[in-house]
Amino acid sequence: MPEPRAATPRVAGPVPVWPATLPGPVADGFTVNGPTRVEIADVLTGVTRLAVKSRTAPASWEFSVNLSPAQFEIWEAFYRDVIENYDGEFYAPWIGGDRVVALVSNYTLVPLGRGWTLQAVAIRTRIDHTACDAILNDVFSNVYRADLAAADIYQADLTAVDVYQDQFDLSLIADNEC
Repeated sequence: MPEPRAATPRVAGPVPVWPATLPGPVADGFTVNGPTRVEIADVLTGVTRLAVKSRTAPASWEFSVNLSPAQFEIWEAFYRDVIENYDGEFYAPWIGGDRVVALVSNYTLVPLGRGWTLQAVAIRTRIDHTACDAILNDVFSNVYRADLAAADIYQADLTAVDVYQDQFDLSLIADNEC
């Protein structure tokens, strides 16, 4: 099975990010489901073997978010923009990595006091390394992918705040992993 498509959103620019004004999922309503990647193959004789069952089947995330009425309005505006302009895809920092996700079905609302509990399932649609770069740009000011001979991160000069990197896995920056 091929890797999910590298979709081009209708609006140019980075993938929309889950609004910072919305809370993340509640811990007891957040689960990650991944398909079984290998299975034990039955054999008539000889050594039992493992066989690959799936290769690129994406994980899914079931989540619940408690929203006030004002936060629900923010959610509705964000969701409408994502559906109309970005084929339903967005980046959720609480999932992390370079995973771009989309809701796989309609979300549900459960009344909670004066607000709502939003329940939904998101599935990874593709990998977008620029989504991570956009988050790291907020931390480091700028991230440049330069074709340099060095494999480390260094500052361009004593007054610069730009971080240059070449062949450096940004996920190694554990404190600022997006």
